[in-house]
Amino acid sequence: MKKVLALVGDYYHPSDYLKQALKMIIKKNYHLDIYSNHQEINWDGLMEYDVLILATWGKINDPEDEAYWLDEYHEKRIDQFLAEGGKLFLVHSGTASYPEDSLFRKIAGGHFIEHPEDHPEMTLRTVVENPLTRGIKDFQIKDEQYFMEIDQEEVEVFLKAVSKEFGESTAGWMKDYKNGKVIVLTPGHSLEVFEEKMMQKLINNILEL
Repeated sequence: MKKVLALVGDYYHPSDYLKQALKMIIKKNYHLDIYSNHQEINWDGLMEYDVLILATWGKINDPEDEAYWLDEYHEKRIDQFLAEGGKLFLVHSGTASYPEDSLFRKIAGGHFIEHPEDHPEMTLRTVVENPLTRGIKDFQIKDEQYFMEIDQEEVEVFLKAVSKEFGESTAGWMKDYKNGKVIVLTPGHSLEVFEEKMMQKLINNILEL
């Protein structure tokens, strides 16, 4: 049975709905350990897991505070985890609020820039055929539309979001990093987003990669 470790929740994203979402989606064939405080995790034991999910930003709490929990120690543990063949899955705010010159930014292959205040109706469309997009049809959600900066030559974009109000944005990418894989999925601001069947299938495809 594969083991999944998840760290969820931050200033703008309550941990309760993220815990509920992951428990709803990640069931058979996986053992899920889920936390809302980075201090509760044994980061030196990260190698015991197959997948690390970060659905939390890199800051400790207050948006005005420049203190980051995702510091050099945690970056090195994640780097080692990937070097040993682990899988890092960044969901929604897992792409936000870490230094742009950091090791984690290099690992992620991109970062959050901004999102409009309004939450538009968006269509999610796959743009490549690969194991992540197998069985995924276009689907609609109402969510924050994240606009990202990505390392175009290092990542493979597999998902785009399109809204009438704000146009097209990158919604998912993957990359190889050392001996591991990094997968990013930008939607996820509400439980309703995770209740969408295609979203659930997409997440299970990511876990099975």
